[in-house]
Amino acid sequence: MRRPAERFDRGYEAFDECRKNISRAPSTYLKQFYYDPVNFDVNNIELAIKFAGVDHILAGSDYPHQIGSIPEMLDAISRLPVSPAEREGIYGRNATNLLGF
Repeated sequence: MRRPAERFDRGYEAFDECRKNISRAPSTYLKQFYYDPVNFDVNNIELAIKFAGVDHILAGSDYPHQIGSIPEMLDAISRLPVSPAEREGIYGRNATNLLGF
C-alpha cells in the first residue's frame, strides 16, 4: 500500500528546490495536522488515522452547511474500528487537548 504523502516525499527527495524552505520530508509536517472525518467514508477516515494517528482526527462541522450531515459523520465515526476511548477522542477530547482546555 502506498503512503498517503508518498508523492510529496518523493518530490522532496528528487528536487533540490523542494528542500529549500523545509528541513524534513513533507509527510512529517502533514502528520502534525488535524483532520476532520467530514467525508463520511470509513475507509478514508481509517487511512487518515493510519497516517496521522487517531489523536489527530477531530469531528467538526460548519453547520448549517447545505451538503453537510452531522448524523452521517456520527454514523461513520461509530463504524470505525477504534476503541471507545479513541472514539471519544474523535468526538471531542482530541479538540479539547489541541486547544488546551
